Amino acid sequence: MRLAVLCLMLSACASPAASSIAAADAALTAADAAADSAPSEYAATLADFDCVKNGTKVGHFYVANRLGAEAAAVAVAQGSQAGAQYPIGTIIRLFPLEAMVKRGGSAYAATGGWEMFRLKYDDAGKLQIAERGGAEVKNGAGSCASCHDAAKSFDFVCGQNHGCAPIAVSAEAAAMLQDADPECP
Repeated sequence: MRLAVLCLMLSACASPAASSIAAADAALTAADAAADSAPSEYAATLADFDCVKNGTKVGHFYVANRLGAEAAAVAVAQGSQAGAQYPIGTIIRLFPLEAMVKRGGSAYAATGGWEMFRLKYDDAGKLQIAERGGAEVKNGAGSCASCHDAAKSFDFVCGQNHGCAPIAVSAEAAAMLQDADPECP
């Protein structure tokens, strides 16, 4: 059974390398242990929004997990399988001034447990949380939740073929914005 789950997560079972399967199995075991001890809710703070590139780049966005389950979060992002759930404490960022955090808890059930964030810089150049919440958080395209709702079967994370409307920013432009994040050293 574990091998079947690994095959789905890795999408590499046509010619599996023993070391790859062993490494993935170890990561899955660690993720299982982290999930067993993880809290059921995670409330992000301003300190969680450091350099957008602190995490693992998967496709065009970065994935991190503040509760020690980054391997599990990355596996979900890389596997891109319908029905897979990101662990509590996962932070996903495409742009430096936006984020979604897998908070959990019943208050965020409508967004699959995700809390949306819009960040800004104050007059002194300090990063601040401009807005946080669920469906009420908006960016230039409208409600964050309304776009992400199309990817409900992918735990509300937009990606290729997840049902979300394409964003009007190329992968190259997104990478340039990520590279220009003032929070990065």
